[in-house]
Amino acid sequence: MRYDLVIGASGATGRLVVEQLMLAQVQVRVLVRQSSAQLETLKANPQLDVRVGNIAELNTRELEALVADVKRLLLSGTSGNVSGYLWPSPPPGA
Repeated sequence: MRYDLVIGASGATGRLVVEQLMLAQVQVRVLVRQSSAQLETLKANPQLDVRVGNIAELNTRELEALVADVKRLLLSGTSGNVSGYLWPSPPPGA
C-alpha cells in the first residue's frame, strides 16, 4: 500500500487536506504530536494510518519507518507557517 503522508494533519489546514485526500480515496498516513487535541479523533478513523510523534524529534529509524511506502509528502502549518507539496515534485500547473 502506498500513502500520502500529511505532517501537520491536526491543524486547521491539515485537517482539510486529510479530508480531501480521503474523499479522493487516497490512502493517508498522518504524523500527529502526542499533545494534539485531535489525536484521539484521528486515531478513531479506520481510514487513516496514524503515527504519533514530533517530526523534529524522530531519529533515523523512526523517520525511515514514517516514510516507508510513502508516495507523496505534504507539509501543513508547521513552525514558520511553511506549507506545501514537498515530494515528489508537484505536477506541472499544480
